[in-house]
Parts: sequence; structure tokens; C-alpha cells
Amino acid sequence: MSEMVSAQAGQARADEAAAAPVSRTLGPWVTLLLFVVGLVAGVAAQSYVSPAPAPNPYPELPLIGEPPESVAVVRLILADDARALAAGMEGELLKELGAALEPLQEVFDMKFVGAVERRGDILASYVATGREQRAQSFSVGVVFRVSGGKVVGVN
Repeated sequence: MSEMVSAQAGQARADEAAAAPVSRTLGPWVTLLLFVVGLVAGVAAQSYVSPAPAPNPYPELPLIGEPPESVAVVRLILADDARALAAGMEGELLKELGAALEPLQEVFDMKFVGAVERRGDILASYVATGREQRAQSFSVGVVFRVSGGKVVGVN
């Protein structure tokens, strides 16, 4: 009788060994499938529950090309021509330009980023790269306000 019990136990172990690879390989796939289904359901629920973003209350300004008035000022800055810059700009504008370029001691490059126009006023933005006091490379943003064919403000 003990032989019969041990034979049945051996048969049960063989059956378990044969079934084990199927359940082991199926387990991770079921887990992955449940994860993906849960993720998709969560995204769908979030998109249904969340309100749409409010429309922008401010109208978008039209982009324009680089104005020639600001190009002239940039060329004078890059040429390090202080006399021509002083002759072409008023004293108050020179102070604003100095404040806008404040940490830079020397300007190596000025890259045009973009310009917008509204009712004849143009705002042209640049990124100035140069050297600061400690001889480290530094970048600052500068915006020229152009109106009536000349630069009337610097920020």
C-alpha cells in the first residue's frame, strides 16, 4: 500500500512539474497585460474627468523679421564702437542699454531671437553672450523697442 501511495505522490509531482512552466510563463504576461489595461483605463478616465484648458484671453502678436534699427545698434555693440553708439542713441537709452547688459564686460555675440509688432511698436529680442567680471562666459537677454524708425527703449 505504501508503494501505491508513493507512486501516486510521484505521479502528482510529475504533473506539477509539467504544469509549472506554463503557470510561471503565464504569470508575468498576465501581470503586464493588467498593468497596460490599468494604464489605458487611467489615462482615459483622466482625460474624461479633467476639464479642457481655458482659451488664451490675449491675442497672439504677429512675428516679424529683424528690424534694421536694432541691427544697427547690435553691430555697434559687437564692434565695441562707443563713440558711434553714443552719437546714435540718447543718454537715457545708453543707461538702459548698460543696465540690460549689466553683468557683461565684453560682448562676443548677439543672437536675434524674434520680434513682434503691435500698432507700429516693434519689440526685437536678442541673447547677448560675453565675458563677465570673473572672465566667465555669461548670457543675458536684451529687448529693443523700435518705433518711428529708431530705437526708443531698451530692456
